[in-house]
Amino acid sequence: MSTPTIPNRQPAGAPNHTGGRFAETAHTEADLTLTAPRPVLTETLRERRGHDFYPTEASSWPALYATDGTSGIEDKPFVAHYFRAGADWYVAEFDPVEREAFGYADLGLGHGEYGYIALDELEQLDVDGAVVERDLDFVPGTRAYECIEKYRRAAPRARTTSDPAWHHKLYGETAAGEEKRSYAQSAITDAFAADEFGVVWTPDEQRAIFAACFNPDTLNEAIETVGAQAIEPQHTGAHLADEVNRIRLHRQAAEQKFMRNHHDTLTEAQQIPVDLTDEQYAGELVRALPFASPFTRQNAVANRHMPVTGAQSLRAAAIDNEVQACRNPNRSRASTAGNPDFATHPMTELEYTIDRMIVRGQDPTTTDNLEHLSTHQGYGDGARVVAQIVDGRLAARRTP
Repeated sequence: MSTPTIPNRQPAGAPNHTGGRFAETAHTEADLTLTAPRPVLTETLRERRGHDFYPTEASSWPALYATDGTSGIEDKPFVAHYFRAGADWYVAEFDPVEREAFGYADLGLGHGEYGYIALDELEQLDVDGAVVERDLDFVPGTRAYECIEKYRRAAPRARTTSDPAWHHKLYGETAAGEEKRSYAQSAITDAFAADEFGVVWTPDEQRAIFAACFNPDTLNEAIETVGAQAIEPQHTGAHLADEVNRIRLHRQAAEQKFMRNHHDTLTEAQQIPVDLTDEQYAGELVRALPFASPFTRQNAVANRHMPVTGAQSLRAAAIDNEVQACRNPNRSRASTAGNPDFATHPMTELEYTIDRMIVRGQDPTTTDNLEHLSTHQGYGDGARVVAQIVDGRLAARRTP
């Protein structure tokens, strides 16, 4: 189960004392419904709390992704409110199998965020005798702008304006590649300039959105998605900013499930002293590269004293570690509610990029796309390796 990180407080995945782990995210996949039988929602601190943490209707709460497309973040309906010592958690969607919710968390620091909430961790939270309680007076269906201060300013959703000429340059001319992305960035800049007081997007959101624009895949997807919508040309920048933000948050949620990539594991493997005995070095290598095949690890052991060949062998083993982890048939399965598009969550940046291409109807098996993926992900000329991972993601694709 993915477990969230507290926004602006801890590094991704770090534990904390205020409610599990929290990670901002967004999602836009199709509506889903839960299937029977409904799981039993057990509790550990019922007596201390004095009331049920999970209400009777919890198993019938909207499934993950079920409210997407029906509401914006400022008017999203919530089904429950939890609180403790100035911290608040609002639940909009829920997967009762994994005890994972999607909603809004504010830890009392003034900068709450949407994201995944591990409700089982929240239920068990006990700090200095204080447990998390459910707001028994909360009315299900209460919308974000009715209970969260920062969204009261933006309800109903405001649309800032940008120069309509950017819409024509983006979609009415033959611009492509970097030129097209520069037009999109200019439209977004216009929209932010019109939001001088941070009513539609907070200053932090504006900075994060603009930073995300420098990822070509993110901006290309946003341009493509907005281009398929019937919008007023003067709202092009606002729509692009919202779409980039949605993609950014979706990506952050996916990253919580990533394993360390081959760059990180290679850095760790490079720290192993080469003057160890073969057996000791091999043992350290297993700890650093647990998924790599015995063959690539043996090469790294045998060649570690040769500067060039040794470096090449170690890099090959690190890449192999990442590839074999992706190809592992025993990797955990994702529930339909947790990932409606694929039977498993992406484990790496590469798998995530492939997944987005597949969902958008692009063919990742073409020569051009394989070369793009292998170069972009740092595999160099490893298009053959990338093709194997592409095959795995295609096999994991759920039937649309």
